[in-house]
This record gives sequence, C-alpha cells and structure tokens, in this order.
Amino acid sequence: MRAQIFRLLCGLTLCLTAALAAHAQTDQQPQPPAADDDIQVRGAFLTTRPSAPERKKPANDAPAKPRTGDGNSPAKGAHGETAKNTTAPPPRQNTGAATKGTTQRPETNGANGANVTLASFNPAAIGIGYTLFQRDANGDARRVDPSHVFHVGDSIRISLEANTDGYLYVFYTENEGEPQMIFPDSRLGRGNNYIRAHVPYEVPSNMEADERLRWFVFDATPATEHLYIVLTREPLPGVPTGEALVTYCAEASHSCPWNPPRALWGQLTKEQPREQVAVSKIKDEGHAQTPGEREATTRGLGLAVDAPEPTVVRMNASSTTGLLVTSLMLVHK
Repeated sequence: MRAQIFRLLCGLTLCLTAALAAHAQTDQQPQPPAADDDIQVRGAFLTTRPSAPERKKPANDAPAKPRTGDGNSPAKGAHGETAKNTTAPPPRQNTGAATKGTTQRPETNGANGANVTLASFNPAAIGIGYTLFQRDANGDARRVDPSHVFHVGDSIRISLEANTDGYLYVFYTENEGEPQMIFPDSRLGRGNNYIRAHVPYEVPSNMEADERLRWFVFDATPATEHLYIVLTREPLPGVPTGEALVTYCAEASHSCPWNPPRALWGQLTKEQPREQVAVSKIKDEGHAQTPGEREATTRGLGLAVDAPEPTVVRMNASSTTGLLVTSLMLVHK
C-alpha cells in the first residue's frame, strides 16, 4: 500500500466541519449480541452520542481553532493557552433513547493482559471507535474485519469516531519502518486536526471528486502495514499542525510527510501497552455502510445513539487520561 498511500495524501480529507442543523435519518443496522464486557465498554462509549434533536450546529458556527505550535515552543491549545494535563470534563447527559451499559461490574479485559475494572469506565474516559471498510465489486463500502488478509488491488478506508472533542493524529509505518505522519497534512484544511465528538471522519474521504482518491489501494508488494491512531484532549507538544505544518512543509529544506523524532515516537509506542484499555469488538463483516452513516460523515453530523456501532471500540480506564494510542495492523500478501 506504500506506493498508493502517498499518492492519496492529497485526497485524504476528514470533512472537518462542525455538526450542522438537521434531523438526519440513520438506517438501523442489525447488530449481533455482545458479551457483558463488550456491553459495558460500548455502553460507556455510546452514552455520549447525541440524540437526534442535539445534532445541530454549534453556537460559534465553527470548530475551535487548533494550536499552531512550531515544534520548539510549548504547544498551544484551542484558545491559545499552554497545553497542560487536564481533568476530563464531566459526561454529557444522554437525552436520547436508553443506552446499553448502564450496569457495570468488575471485569478483566485490558490490552496486553492488563487488569481493568470495567466499573471504572464511564463516558468521561477518552475513547475511540473505528470501522474498516472495503470496496466491493459494485464500488460500495462494506465492513471488513481488520484481521482480514488483503491482496493486490484491494481497496479500503477507515472510519473513525471519538467520544470527545480533541486532536487526531494518524501515523503510518510499513514493516516497522520509519514512521510518517499522514494526518494532519499541510495540504488538507491547512493542517487542521481538531475533531468533534461522535462526528465520523473517514480516511481517505468518500467525497473526493476523483474516485481513485477515495480509497487506499494495496499494491503488488507484500508488507505489514501499521496505522497508529492517536487521540488527545490537548495537542501533542512538538508536533507541527495548522499553519506551522504548512510553513514547515513549504520550506525546501524539509520533506513531508513529517517524521516524528525518535523520542516522541518512543513515548507514543510505549504508551500503548502501558495504558489500561478495554477493547470491544463486534462481528459486523459484510454489512454495508448505511445512508445515515454516509450523511453523518459528509455533512459533519454527530452519530445518534441508534446509528451502527464501530467495529472496534477502545476506551481508557481512567477518565483523567488525555491520550489514547491505537494501532491497526493490516496484513498485505
């Protein structure tokens, strides 16, 4: 996929628009029954999805402006303040239909065997859900298991849904090679990487005018591809975004995509196994993307409580943790 992934960077658009005033119709999609631990984790994640009346345009008419750090000075937050560790905001009240997961019990379900008390999971804990879509013979998007073995010519895209407003970063490696930041990108939205809770973002976007740019396409060279998805409440210090990234990539002495320094990359990769994280996965392979999901993605709408759930949900155990690192391995033979 390496040859294709950089060809598609110009078309990698995440539709960074705030939720618009609308009552979108979301087509219900049958979901298989989940185990108790999945219900608890998913219940905490889905509790903060808005009900249909709440899917409206923010009062300020635009998403908050992300910081534009220069990589040397302290990172700046959405309103220009110096980034710092903060306590997660209290959970928003759910005014929609009843949500799964309101009853919780202790359980062991952590990544890498970590002991996690599921009762500690609540809507204030940072979480992210993702669904992998593959292009079928008719050109439509259908859910595919992330463990699926891909072959030359297969086309995929990933849909991401966070449960909190924050900052999104996506890094790419091939066969554990040098990491490269493929989102944010200086050519897309002026390097903006601020996202809103429960608004789905696609990588790459299905809205690209050129159909060839709407998918990642696996080339003829077998490899193990890794996507590292990083969600933070505050911007990552030392990572250029916004106008700083635009300026960096415009200078002849620099090359883009931007490569994170070893120290930062080491911190991010070490953070993943150190986190106490619960992972919930459902079997939804083969289900088509619904019109409601497409509308939410293209119009920047928050997904309602009855919208199809992400294939995989990951949530931190602590509601005060402001960083979540998720890796997605794609086997290409």
